[in-house]
Amino acid sequence: MLHGTGFPSRRIQQKEDITLMARQAIVIPTDVLHLAVIPSLETLFTTFRSDLDRVHAHARSRQVQPRKKRFTLEQRELLQSFAQKTHHPDAAAKEHIGFKCNLLPSQVDNWFVAMRRQQRLVGQ
Repeated sequence: MLHGTGFPSRRIQQKEDITLMARQAIVIPTDVLHLAVIPSLETLFTTFRSDLDRVHAHARSRQVQPRKKRFTLEQRELLQSFAQKTHHPDAAAKEHIGFKCNLLPSQVDNWFVAMRRQQRLVGQ
């Protein structure tokens, strides 16, 4: 035994010894295994976790952004005619405008928000 470590005196230090033992189907004792070149399970799992985190971070950064809604000329003209009447339509008006323009009320709302933002920037 080594000094106070509890490990057997025979130490496995080279890969060839490990390969030979594996070929002969000799079971390597767990208390000797850490002396070999094989990394511990904790190291493997830590490495695996960090690799997974890296892959997930890359996937999050490469997510596809939703495409910007392109309005047709007729839709823009209708939206602009309604915008001359009111800059802040209520929910019922948004549904009515959306029905006339074949748009969702959320798309109508987004158009009005963008229109107000554009007018603020032009007015400055």
